[in-house]
Amino acid sequence: MQMGGAATRQLLDKAYFLDLLGDSHSGLGRHDAAITAYRQAAEGFREQEAQCSYALCLFKIADSYLLLRQPHNAVRYLEQCLPLLHDLGLTRHEALARKHLASCQIVPVQSH
Repeated sequence: MQMGGAATRQLLDKAYFLDLLGDSHSGLGRHDAAITAYRQAAEGFREQEAQCSYALCLFKIADSYLLLRQPHNAVRYLEQCLPLLHDLGLTRHEALARKHLASCQIVPVQSH
């Protein structure tokens, strides 16, 4: 449910702030803190139907998990953001997300 006017703007401002906070944490190598901020931002963007910002936050969460060498956690976010990136025409990010997703596909090692 969307609210009008100032309330909507305030919620979007908070989401944008959290997105920037995530960027700052990521730039400092604090990827766990970045993920927390990006998740909160993504929720705000989703609630306000800001699809582009929502898709990019999902991508940033996945990227942060990859930087933490946790591809198993990145997969879910990559799978969520790919159709959104495609629908929005964000071809560069879509190509990066596909590349990241392909790198996450781990073939189990079989023991003999």
